[in-house]
Amino acid sequence: MNINEQINNALLLSFESLSKWVQSKLDLHTAAYQAYNRSPTQYYEPRLHSPYLQIKEELYCRKSEWEEDLAFLTFRKGVIDTAENASENERFLIENIFPIVRDAIIQPLQYHDKGYLEYILGTRDACEYAQSDLDRYKCIFETVEESLRLYDAVVLTRLPKLSRLRNEQDIAGVWKEAGKSEGMNVHMQALKVYGLDGTTAWQGFH
Repeated sequence: MNINEQINNALLLSFESLSKWVQSKLDLHTAAYQAYNRSPTQYYEPRLHSPYLQIKEELYCRKSEWEEDLAFLTFRKGVIDTAENASENERFLIENIFPIVRDAIIQPLQYHDKGYLEYILGTRDACEYAQSDLDRYKCIFETVEESLRLYDAVVLTRLPKLSRLRNEQDIAGVWKEAGKSEGMNVHMQALKVYGLDGTTAWQGFH
């Protein structure tokens, strides 16, 4: 298996992991809703009341796009994981891998619900939102954050393990470039809204 096949497999697994993570959240919402609304005379469809259902459907719609983008990468020359190829590895992560994560997951989730952007960017007063809206926005935020944790795992496996300082510099370079994208700008603002700026696992490098 060449390096591109390895990275493609890692990304496919990361997408699968994200889908399973969303499903686990949906299952928790389902169980909580059933317990709270249990009634011998009324039937409930609890999944319809979870924001994670919409997110699950959005990810399902994006799966083929994700796979097509990864298939394109199999035609690119693989980069050997050595110190001599550190710069090329970094460019590969920035120019080829992150755009797939951004275009197939981050931005679609952010733009799937117009109210999310309005809330995060502060274009409307927070008191105008219903609690159900706020719950949904937090679910979107958490899913984007989880996708970035998975991308971070890919970054760590792709860059060569040199000295700790050099490795952290390379990782910081990847995140600095990724942070310039529109989707990341929105997410950085969301981190401030939720009081998590600088506290999540990958952010030590941004």
